[in-house]
Amino acid sequence: MFIKTFFCILIFLTFLSSCSVLNLAYCVKAREDFSVFSESEAQIAVEAAEDKILTCYQAASNAANSGANVSVLLLILDEAGTLYSRAQLAYQNGDFNSATSLANLSVEKLSNFVDDANLLEQEASKQQFMDFLALAASAVATMLVLFASAIAWIVLNRTPRKVKAT
Repeated sequence: MFIKTFFCILIFLTFLSSCSVLNLAYCVKAREDFSVFSESEAQIAVEAAEDKILTCYQAASNAANSGANVSVLLLILDEAGTLYSRAQLAYQNGDFNSATSLANLSVEKLSNFVDDANLLEQEASKQQFMDFLALAASAVATMLVLFASAIAWIVLNRTPRKVKAT
């Protein structure tokens, strides 16, 4: 019984060590494939992220000024801003790989942002126009009722009424 247990443990340990060797080989291979970004590449990526954030902020501001609900856009902009801040910090610390990756993630977060903001702005403009039309229609209907009432009052007051004598 002891020998069976011993061999089972030995086989298990051999299996674990082979997995560790395979894992180590995978890590070495992954390290070889790992691309290293230069300082200038990181700087370009961080500046591109900053430009994208400023463009998206302006688009969100325009949409908000037109009356659109931009709360979802602001959440996305906040996430991208956090990634950008982390990219700047990594760049300042000399970690150009992280800086480039974080800056690129920030830009990816904002990939459809301007289109979404413009769509919200257009929808808000359409809604404002529809609200104006409803208000104008209500005003016209009110004026028609007042005009018709005035005409009816004038017509009814011009015709002599017969009063019954008692």
